[in-house]
Amino acid sequence: MSPTLTTGLTLDNRYTIVQELGRGGFGCTYLATNSQQQYCVLKQFAPQVQEPKQLSKAEELFKREAGMLKRLQHPQIPRFHSLLRVNIQGSNCLFLVQDYIEGDSYYQLLVNRKRFDEGEVRKLLLDILPILEYIHNQNIIHRDISPDNLIGRNTDGKPVLIDFGCVKVAQTALSRFLGQGNPTRIGKPGYAPEEQFRGEIFPNSDLYALAVTVLVLHTGKEPQDLYNDDNGTWKWQRWTRLSSSLDDILTKMLAIEPEDRYPTASSVRGAILSPNTSTTQIPTRLVTEQSNSPFSILKYLKLGVLGSIALVIPGLISFALIKEKEPNLSPEVEEQIQGTIYERVKTLKINPGVFYQEVDILFYQKYPKLKGKKLSDCLEEQKFRKEWYDIAEELLEQREGK
Repeated sequence: MSPTLTTGLTLDNRYTIVQELGRGGFGCTYLATNSQQQYCVLKQFAPQVQEPKQLSKAEELFKREAGMLKRLQHPQIPRFHSLLRVNIQGSNCLFLVQDYIEGDSYYQLLVNRKRFDEGEVRKLLLDILPILEYIHNQNIIHRDISPDNLIGRNTDGKPVLIDFGCVKVAQTALSRFLGQGNPTRIGKPGYAPEEQFRGEIFPNSDLYALAVTVLVLHTGKEPQDLYNDDNGTWKWQRWTRLSSSLDDILTKMLAIEPEDRYPTASSVRGAILSPNTSTTQIPTRLVTEQSNSPFSILKYLKLGVLGSIALVIPGLISFALIKEKEPNLSPEVEEQIQGTIYERVKTLKINPGVFYQEVDILFYQKYPKLKGKKLSDCLEEQKFRKEWYDIAEELLEQREGK
């Protein structure tokens, strides 16, 4: 039995316990302050083993899983600080130290306000999907997405994804190592897809759980109220009416078989953004390249290759060929900016077509009167071209965690 830490107890002369935040089968989670009087979270790993060999293996597995978290550098994921090993009342205890995110969970937000409207859950999807895109590109699957594990951060209102379940993953691996018959189930019943409880896991298993989360927040109902056990189908239409586009997207995210779902978070984002964008034109310095994606991948070409020809693609704002050399935004400077943006998009492994559509949406929100208008090469519209680039660069900085 792992010891319970009391308020005021200091570990390793650095972390002072403030209060217990939660308790599970493998230990507790505590709010603490560090030596700089900053709040942090201590997540305990307390496997029920005693032999030195078993303890050593448990620590090895925990460190391996925690090492995955250390790689994650995203503004909407709590930052990993360190692993802590201390002896308390004769017991060796392992803790993972992370940022503390001040704010309410989305479950608590739901309790306080009853339900989220369609616009709010659509925005939540667009806020969470880039996080999943990032972690999946790191070969990490969250496994436990639910309203409890999303925090509405007080400082800026953005959702933060918490509790990556490394403690449970380590415990499952330890159970297998010890030859125990019932490894730990990871994921909440009702939220996790069937394959997860069979021991299989895919990136779109997270997409399934995210869709359930969205429906719970929108309807105010628990997953079991939205699912028909008799025929294995979802029945949320009984409680709400969604737009046909979002209804179709959630239906595909919730397909029973993983191969019938969207394969990636970026493909879901593309589907969400696609109905809201009109057919526009791309910069003449960019040309399409064939792809299996529903959007064309954009390939940067040097100035002059396409002349004044404009290619058409859904969801990318239009710029005419710039013939004038302006002191602040010359053709050469624009060429460099476009090339840099494209290379950063590719480095992040983001679908360029989807990314540019997202920039379009933000641009048109700021300048709704320009929607559908082709920006010319005149001096008066130079500021709008510059604004589009600025929006793209700001989004890239968010993706890069800067």
